[in-house]
Amino acid sequence: MWFSRKKEDGRYVMGVDLGVGGIKLVELESKNGRAYLSTYGFTEGFLGIEKKAMSEEAGGAEKPGQPAAAAEVLSKEDQAREAQEIKRLGAALKMLVEKSGAKGKEAVASIPISSVFSAVITVTKTDDKAQIAGMVQQEAKKLLPVAIEDVVLDYSPLPEIFTDVETVKKTRMKLMMTAAPRKVIERYTTIFKQAGLNLKSLETESFALVRALIGNDPSAVMLLDMGMARTNVYLIRGAVPLMHRSINIGGRDFSKALVEKLHVTPEEAEQMKIDLAMRKDKGAQLLDAFKPAADPIVQEIKYHMQLFEKQLGGSTARPEKIILTGGSSLLPNLDAYLEDYFQMRVYVGDPWARIVYPDVLKMALDQIGPRFGISIGLALMEALPQKEEKQEKAAAK
Repeated sequence: MWFSRKKEDGRYVMGVDLGVGGIKLVELESKNGRAYLSTYGFTEGFLGIEKKAMSEEAGGAEKPGQPAAAAEVLSKEDQAREAQEIKRLGAALKMLVEKSGAKGKEAVASIPISSVFSAVITVTKTDDKAQIAGMVQQEAKKLLPVAIEDVVLDYSPLPEIFTDVETVKKTRMKLMMTAAPRKVIERYTTIFKQAGLNLKSLETESFALVRALIGNDPSAVMLLDMGMARTNVYLIRGAVPLMHRSINIGGRDFSKALVEKLHVTPEEAEQMKIDLAMRKDKGAQLLDAFKPAADPIVQEIKYHMQLFEKQLGGSTARPEKIILTGGSSLLPNLDAYLEDYFQMRVYVGDPWARIVYPDVLKMALDQIGPRFGISIGLALMEALPQKEEKQEKAAAK
């Protein structure tokens, strides 16, 4: 997380997810240690945000065995295009804020996982924050694919579940180090400024999803975030994202499969997916038309599980469950298909579980919930004081 860590009671904060398929916004009111839904909104359609790898965002290229590349200076044409894109996104966000009726001006945004470098590091145990920051910087210089001057570093201690011989002896400690390109942070800051918002914090998508869907659950969990253009696969242990891969399969690929198989229009295919998801026929199976698009996701899950078991010690490290989220996670009977294939519990996560909202909204929120996992997790970071946040997560298990 970058920027502010201060949390206050009795205020409004927005979680904003700028995704490929549109903008998702949730505003929460922090009151008496609880998070109350103030409003929400979203845009639909291809937003055109390109999620680049970290080395591209920082301007360099990852070259093993060579010094990290310095940031590339953009041409005047590229600078003009960049400014125009930021202006467009700022205007879209501003319009969404106004239409949603949001009451506050403070916001938290997510940085795409592809733009962030993260690693578990082990350093000498100390309470001296300046000394820890220095050790983190030294480790970052060894690991980063780009120049350290081009990133902003952050770190957080790992829970006791990650102890080993050195950490048990209390001489060393494990940290999760993250680094975000300065260019990305500057871009987001400008977008939110143009939208008339105060960007309080930035956080990676993975940590926002963990906060909204997993909480303090120490068990090994696989999380699939299925968007319009791609699916992110995360392996979580001790509420910490340890592994991540992204594949270019998303909702539009399943829609394309329907178009080709049933000879319908793209609009009709989208409506068919919605209608089938709402029916929820008990015992129904995944449509044959969807299976070619689902197979790469299945293979990615298998690869993740094998890698996880290899690194953490046999079948005991196997994830206990798979949680689906994202706008495409409601694909009809996908959860049952994966559950049968992997013989483990698979379900669509409920990001609204820790939010207080009127009962009359339950049906509508359940239908759109998977789209808002990231934005809800972001808002919760600022809406719930740390003590209450832990209590909420423990109560939600």
